[in-house]
Amino acid sequence: MENFLNFMKSIIDVAKKDAEAPIVICFCKESGLNGKRSTTVKGPDAAIFASLCELVPAAIKKIPDKDMQKITLALLYEESMRELGFSEE
Repeated sequence: MENFLNFMKSIIDVAKKDAEAPIVICFCKESGLNGKRSTTVKGPDAAIFASLCELVPAAIKKIPDKDMQKITLALLYEESMRELGFSEE
């Protein structure tokens, strides 16, 4: 059991270290509402997750109206679920 606990602690330590690493996010979109899009994200998974936890709320806070913030968050959730194949449609 002690070996298992040490193993789990080492995983947590690695995840914390990885979360501190830099990441690169490159989003490209052609002009127009439905312009072709591409996204490249590079870095450790923990760092990407930590960055998104900062980026998404920061972007939503740019919207001055609280109701529009809620709507935007709901749309992000629905679109993410659809893109990941979890939607019921």
